[in-house]
Amino acid sequence: GAGPFVLVGHSMGAVIALRAAANDRSRRIAGVIAYGPYCDFHRSLRGRLSVNSLPARPLTDLSLLVHRLRGLRPPAVEPQQLKSLDVPLLIVHGVNDRVSPLEHARAIAEAAPHADAIVLGAAVAYVLGIAVMYSALGVAAALTGSLFGAALQNPWVNVALGGLFLLLGLAATVTAVIM
Repeated sequence: GAGPFVLVGHSMGAVIALRAAANDRSRRIAGVIAYGPYCDFHRSLRGRLSVNSLPARPLTDLSLLVHRLRGLRPPAVEPQQLKSLDVPLLIVHGVNDRVSPLEHARAIAEAAPHADAIVLGAAVAYVLGIAVMYSALGVAAALTGSLFGAALQNPWVNVALGGLFLLLGLAATVTAVIM
């Protein structure tokens, strides 16, 4: 089996990494790097909508209602869940993060026994987040060996990636026009 390994996640990915580490009974997780974690999904959703100049209400209320009707619990981490976390935890958070509140990162750091928190200025936090995520993707691509390179030789994979980037570009354009 693989392991031990360190989980790295940003925002919801950080929440998922924290929950996985808290529930890990196999002892294969050696640590967690959580970039911009949050405790409350709907608070984070309100922040995301606000950043994009969209009204938080009634969208977050509707989201909460749909989650409850379907019996779903959106990804979040309760600080008390981390009291028994026995691996090192590094929390990296931006001082002006409007999506994942800084007080959530502080609550998580206080609850986890082996946690350290780093609070960064806005530009540094943004660049570091991008660097961490692309570094992790680069390592994943390197670990797959020729599989990643072989996949990129397939024209259908390139067409699919091109379509994805086109959609992302259109979404960014529409967001820019709305703002």
